[in-house]
Formats: sequence, structure tokens, C-alpha cells
Amino acid sequence: MRGRIGIAIVLIVVIVGGAVLAGLGHGETVTATDPPPSRTAVATIGDLQRVVTATGIVRPKTGAEIQVGAEVVGRLVAVPVTVGTYVDKGTVLARIDPATFAARREEADAALKLAEAERDYSRLDLGRKRYLLSTAVGSVQAVDTARTNLAAAEARLRGAAARLALAEIDLGRTTVTAPIAGYVADVAMTQGETLSMRLEMPSLVTIIDISRLEVRAFVDETDIGSIRLGQKATFTVDSFPDQALSASVVAIEPKPRIENGVVNYVVKLDFAPVPGVVVRPEMTAHVRLTVGAATGAILIPRAALRRNADGEAVRIRAGDGWVDKAVVTGLRDETMVEIRAGLAGGEIMEINDF
Repeated sequence: MRGRIGIAIVLIVVIVGGAVLAGLGHGETVTATDPPPSRTAVATIGDLQRVVTATGIVRPKTGAEIQVGAEVVGRLVAVPVTVGTYVDKGTVLARIDPATFAARREEADAALKLAEAERDYSRLDLGRKRYLLSTAVGSVQAVDTARTNLAAAEARLRGAAARLALAEIDLGRTTVTAPIAGYVADVAMTQGETLSMRLEMPSLVTIIDISRLEVRAFVDETDIGSIRLGQKATFTVDSFPDQALSASVVAIEPKPRIENGVVNYVVKLDFAPVPGVVVRPEMTAHVRLTVGAATGAILIPRAALRRNADGEAVRIRAGDGWVDKAVVTGLRDETMVEIRAGLAGGEIMEINDF
């Protein structure tokens, strides 16, 4: 009797074990006898972004910072701006003593009038020589000479007109004006100083248009392959650490910056100003570039992933045991990973402690 009871118990165990194994999918292994894990997590549904972080610097865009120089030399008689002054386009930045240039203009004007008189005389002389030739008194040679003299007088007149135009341009250059609107960032010379001919277009004033700024982010070589034009980003500056400004990638410089063996690439970001947040050149920018996004995705902790001979897997609860389930992963951030295949959401899984 006892022998029959023992045989029955063995058959029940075999049948139950066979039923459990039959319920597993291909490649899944139940470990009902394993001790329960110390930590678990649940596969959830949510949104995930892959973000690349970088440090950058705020700089003026090309053409937003101008060093304004003088195109003529002489003594500065006025420098009516100071550092921090806002100037409109065309505002007078400096005046150079115009006396010498005004005199040169008068000299050129007088030379032009003399050339006009010589041209008029040569024109009349050619007319007389032609008349005499028509009356058989003059000669062809005399007409040719008069014609040559007129051509030379007209050429001298054009030269005199050009010299007058240059003299007027130089006189106008004694007033230095702002080519763009912006703030005066530097004033290199003061009233009374003399601009030397040894300086090639010496810089007088530097102007920055702070409404035309960009962020230059230094992205590590390991992340630069994920950066694309048009990608969205946010950044903060130390003056406003709680205010994130929106930006987008507008350029990726092809040449790397190498410092102390570290390779970075400059990524230029355009951003729109935010009322009340004054961003200034040379501020440090803390940048977050969004290089991927998943909405309504199945998410699990990265610590739940494990690798086996077939690839990546997670260990999930199956009844009273645990099963290794193969998964296909997608985006990852510092703590979470997207599951694109293998889980439906809601599964309880083991967290690796290593």
C-alpha cells in the first residue's frame, strides 16, 4: 500500500513539472528553486529621452562683434562713447582732426577747375584749327595736334576728378561711425591721441550686438556621432541656473579641438532670448542635447539588463519562479532603457546587484 502511494506522488511531481516546462517559451528557463532576488522592479510605460551633456560658452555670432577702426590717420579730437554705451548704427564713435583732409580736398577741387579750363581751351583750339583747315589756311597736322591736346586735357580732367573724389572720401573718413547697433565693449584710444601710419587700420572701438549670440558647446568625440543639425537642446547659465533656455543645433565644426589629449568638437547652438534672462558673451553654458526620444515606451532600469549567449535579457517572475526573457533594447539614458520587443509592460523583474 505504501509503495503505491510513493509511486503516485512521483507521478504527480513529474506531471506538474512537465506542465510548467510546457508553459515556457523558447529560451526561457524557470528557476523556481532559486532564492528570491534582493531587489525587483516593474516594467513601466513612459517617455524617454537620450541626452548628451556638454559644457559650452556663449559667444557673439559671426558679424555680431565688430572692431571699428580708422581708415585715415591723425589726431583724435573727439571720442564721445565709453564702454557700456549703447549705440545705433551710424552713431559717431570718434572724430579725427579734419584740417589736413579739408585742405587736400580744396587743393583737389582747385586742380579740377584748372583741368576743366584746360579742357575747354583745348576744345576751342580744336574748333579753330578745323575752321582754318576748311578755309585752306590751316593744316591737317595742326588739327591732329589740337585733337591730341584735347584728348590729353580730358584725361587730366578725369584724373583731377578722381583725386577730388578720393579727397572727399578721406575727409568723410575723419568721422568714424558705428557699422552696427550694439554695446561698446572696448575703447582703445582717447581724445588727444594720434593714430599712427604704422598701424594698419587701427582699432578704435569694439561693438557687440548681444541680441545675436550663440552657444558653442564642446561635445566629446564619443558623443559627436549622435549629433545632427536641427536637434533640440536646452542650456542654463550660472547667472540663471533654474532657467533652461531652448536651443537648436545649427552647425557642427569639422575640425576638432584637442586639449590635454581630450578630443572635442564644437557644436553651435542658436537660441531665442527669454524675457528677464540676460545672456552675455563669455558666460559658461551647461548644455543638454536631445539626441533621441521615445514616447509611450516600455521602460525598465538599466540594472535589470543582463547578457547571455543569445544577447540581452531580463529575469522576470513567472508564477513561483523566475525566467530569463530575451529583449530588444532601444534608447537609454543614465538609469533607464527602452524595451522595443520582449516585454509588454507590468512584468516584475530582478535587479542585478553587480
